[in-house]
Amino acid sequence: MYFATSPRTYVLSKDEVKSGVVKCPKCSSPMTKIPYMRLDKLFRCDSCGFHIPLSKVLDCRDKVVKEIIKTASLIWQAKKQVESYV
Repeated sequence: MYFATSPRTYVLSKDEVKSGVVKCPKCSSPMTKIPYMRLDKLFRCDSCGFHIPLSKVLDCRDKVVKEIIKTASLIWQAKKQVESYV
């Protein structure tokens, strides 16, 4: 798993997708799913305690590109709104 985009979005590596075992980006130990909230779960590392909400983990690089485009369009729209007020 590696850091992909802001805000704190991670992508699974090809090996993790194939094996189904998610590894911690900090210490490379296996991570386990634990209940977090009603609609979400956490990936938590047993050795270092690092945790990531499941909703912030993407399993495909294509999804990262879509997230970047979505974020860029939101920034562009906000910039246009600010310019219209000035």
